[in-house]
Amino acid sequence: MTPRNESPISLEPTRRRASTEIDSDQPSLQTSFPAEDVANQPTCSIDAPAPESLLLPGAETQAHNGPPTDPSSSSPPPCLLPVAWRIGWRYPVLLLCLFVGTVVVAVGHDMLYLSLDGKPVRSEFQQTWVLRIGNWLATIFKWAVLAILGLVNTQLIWKTLRRKYIPLDGIDNIFSLMTSPMALFNRHIWVQAKTLLLLAILSWLVPLVIVVTPATLSIRSLIQPEIVNSSVPIVDFSSAKYWGTYDNSIFVGPHSEISRLLFAVASTASYIPLVAPFINSSYELNFLAPSYKCVNLSEAVEQQNARPQNHVAVNYSSIQLAWNEESSKEIEGNIFHAGTPDFYTNAIIIRSLSHFPYHLDYTTLICQLYNTSFEVFIKYENGIQSITPRSIQYLDVQEWELKSGDELIRDENNTRAAWWIIHRLFADFLLGNITLTSHGLFRIESTSVMRSGLAGCAEMKNGIDLSEDLLATNDITNYNPGLCRNQTMARAIEDLSRNFTYSLMAPTHNLSHYYTTVPVTVSPSRNFFAYDRFTLLATYLASLFVILVWMGIGAMALWRNGITSSASFSTILCTTRNHDLDLLAQGHSLGSDPLPDDIAAVKLKFGCLQAESGKPIHAGFGLQGTVTTLKKGDKMV
Repeated sequence: MTPRNESPISLEPTRRRASTEIDSDQPSLQTSFPAEDVANQPTCSIDAPAPESLLLPGAETQAHNGPPTDPSSSSPPPCLLPVAWRIGWRYPVLLLCLFVGTVVVAVGHDMLYLSLDGKPVRSEFQQTWVLRIGNWLATIFKWAVLAILGLVNTQLIWKTLRRKYIPLDGIDNIFSLMTSPMALFNRHIWVQAKTLLLLAILSWLVPLVIVVTPATLSIRSLIQPEIVNSSVPIVDFSSAKYWGTYDNSIFVGPHSEISRLLFAVASTASYIPLVAPFINSSYELNFLAPSYKCVNLSEAVEQQNARPQNHVAVNYSSIQLAWNEESSKEIEGNIFHAGTPDFYTNAIIIRSLSHFPYHLDYTTLICQLYNTSFEVFIKYENGIQSITPRSIQYLDVQEWELKSGDELIRDENNTRAAWWIIHRLFADFLLGNITLTSHGLFRIESTSVMRSGLAGCAEMKNGIDLSEDLLATNDITNYNPGLCRNQTMARAIEDLSRNFTYSLMAPTHNLSHYYTTVPVTVSPSRNFFAYDRFTLLATYLASLFVILVWMGIGAMALWRNGITSSASFSTILCTTRNHDLDLLAQGHSLGSDPLPDDIAAVKLKFGCLQAESGKPIHAGFGLQGTVTTLKKGDKMV
């Protein structure tokens, strides 16, 4: 049956006529087919609508000014072209090129960072551009990965639409999965397009590559030691004559400048900082200098390493006999006594209260000045100095008496003059008494020991506790054992003398300073590139592996589809030629968003549209019951 106002148009397999007029200067389209295709192509007819039926409502038919057309004189319609099942070469080549590009970018990124690993940062310009290049490489990698996933996604979309009936709003979300995160929440996709959903989730995670891979190259501050020869201060006593004060060329006592140096060292219980050759550096220094060695009286008697003597020739056969004579001069209530007796001028004798209350007992020390060999390690870390003795050897004790000692300083080139001045300096500092009156009052005479860290030594605690002033107020803050670094008086005096010797090299006091050149290990803090290669390789390899898997899935979809599909407008145009869809689109031809509810639930499938008897079969989207599964190689127009 031919509908009213429509006339059948016969299409011959050898010619085709355009539905509209073609300019005479347009070349004619000639298409030929193999004889087999022509023989197998059935003759079919399509009912063409009358021109009046194509007019908009209210429009009138325009009169034709030319002569009437004789239907019998019209050219026969051209043959219908069969579909071509073929896979274009551009898709596989583009896919492979993109994959090779991602591999090249990943390898280049790794080689760039590997070449910088552990290398110093030469400038801020270099650091900035290295980080920029790393960001660019990661961005290029991301673009290539997204392009690959997009190509694979397109093939999977058409493979999915061929297999299942999916509501129209579900199809909309399938096409927008890679661009709209809202599409991930469509329930039809979770049920009917799980593979596409997984691919879309991966594509949204790809930008993490830009965050992870550039961050694998960092800047770390490290110390790289190097040895340079540098000038450093050294102990030198060739100008020791100027450390003293004189009256008509007669030595009176140590100069005030060197006395202040000793008091500064004693009050801080440490040495005066030296000048650092570099802010982070270290070096070893060897020198000879005087230092005290303090031992108990019994040990000194046993060693007998210096003969007691004086200028009036009062000689004693032993230190013990000399001490017995000195102890006869003790003051009643004495809890601390330090002195340098004339008969034994090469030593300082110290006696302090050892324990109480049942009976008073005393500790007696003999401190003698030795010529000492120092081997010290001096280190500066961020400008903070530390001096660590590597070796301290007492070579020989200094032997003199008062008159011979004063004569030493007359020769300014005689280094032993420094020994004598230092001995007099320490004697003046320690010399004196600390006594308790009959009323328990605490009295200090001459000695400066209570103004130094020596006041915190264990030998001083018992005497201080006896003071009525301290006991009455229960004030224990005056005794601070932390001030005595080595806990005992003997070790503390030795420590004080060494710190004083180290401080002679400090520039803070107006003394003569000397320098020597030694190898200095400089450890500057520099910025270095640090490359976390494992993280970068793990990120890129994992990404490439996932891409390779999805490329395989896309290749399978491409093979099953039989053609290279796309999501372009022309593809949508060619696959939606269906009278049912024309009716479905009535009232919605503007394509506005969101999709109206009355058509959102309509299920569609891409396949072979069922045709009436005698009409050619073609592929397209169709409603349930109007479309069958499309198979690769099916013949249709």
